[in-house]
Amino acid sequence: MDPASSPPPAKTPPKNRYLLVSLVAAAIPLVALGAILIFTPESKSGQQASPDTKRELPREKKPGAPGKEPDTPALFNKERTTGQEENPFDRKRRIVADIWDGESRMEDRIRRVRDDTSTGEETKLQLLGELAVRAGNAGLNESREMLDAVYAMPEGRLRNSLINGVLGARVEINPEESLKLCGVLRETKEQVIARAFVVRHWAMKDFDAATRAIEKLALPEERLLATSGLIEAAGSRMKDFERVLSRKDLSSDVAAPLANAYARAWAGSLEDLKNAVASHSKADVMSALMAGYGANHPREALPYLQANPQQEIGEIAIQRIGDRLAGDDAHGALETVLEGPDFLERTKLVSAIFHGWMRRDLKESGDWLRQNEAKLGDPRRADDLKLQMAKTMKGAGAEESARAWAEKISDTAAREAALREIGK
Repeated sequence: MDPASSPPPAKTPPKNRYLLVSLVAAAIPLVALGAILIFTPESKSGQQASPDTKRELPREKKPGAPGKEPDTPALFNKERTTGQEENPFDRKRRIVADIWDGESRMEDRIRRVRDDTSTGEETKLQLLGELAVRAGNAGLNESREMLDAVYAMPEGRLRNSLINGVLGARVEINPEESLKLCGVLRETKEQVIARAFVVRHWAMKDFDAATRAIEKLALPEERLLATSGLIEAAGSRMKDFERVLSRKDLSSDVAAPLANAYARAWAGSLEDLKNAVASHSKADVMSALMAGYGANHPREALPYLQANPQQEIGEIAIQRIGDRLAGDDAHGALETVLEGPDFLERTKLVSAIFHGWMRRDLKESGDWLRQNEAKLGDPRRADDLKLQMAKTMKGAGAEESARAWAEKISDTAAREAALREIGK
């Protein structure tokens, strides 16, 4: 489809965006690990891998060792008739060429390796990887066919080696095509890891081009999750973040997780952070900045929220800030929040602080609630905290205390529901 004629990318609802931005920030280490373990780019056929991506092939195993794969599995027993001895590397390349030339369909090529019962898994891993690299180097159609055929292998290392080989080869030739190829994969988890890998690899060479490619992805969830590859590529290079975040036309689905990661890595003050990305006045980007910064600087986040009463930063960020405040001084934090000016996230923040306090000290948090219920104002706020206390007591095995807290709930319907839940 002509990009110019395609409809504009869909937008993520604000509440969903806050959740996804936080999930992206939390998932980056997992995506990075998946990209390293599963999608580390291989060298192209006949070419040396770059120093930072080269993988050492497993050593050949000695024959006769119990429990180990044979030194010369069945696929490797077909020697050339030239009388010249082959080294293991050339032999593997020859076997791959024989399989490639002997079968016309990618799935049949995969099955030739899969169904050879005398070939060990490590050798199959290498052969499948080489077949996939060949497909990636051969062209877009061959790459697409190979990615569609990977499901001839069960989920695991052998399937991953096929995905690895195709994308590792294709991203070197045409990264934009490689990004689109990720959509051929049927499993959402595989698509997420694949896109993050392609984006990371591309962004290491051209951060801005990779960013614009992400903005063209159709679904907001795709754009958000692919941004993890940008974040991984940028690392601590703040200039890459600043340059992209300075774009006024930057998609919010990309800007928000970038801003969150940028703020998490920020070592200066909150004012300096806001000045660094002053060109971005969008509410969702400022929310992401505050969520990222507040996760590491909760005591600066609180006065910011009080001074900006309509600012929303998302439930996950509030939970992190509340938990950090509870760990430092839960009593003091609750007093500061309740005695200060009202703001949009105050009820959620009180709940988050109290929940963090309960996890650390049930007795002290319970005593505070008994003595300060009136400070909460709306009785429903107190009821919510009593319900939290009842559930926590039940989880700790204190059934009588759990029931006692449930009975303190002032709203009749809420009290009866809590007692039924506690009684289960």
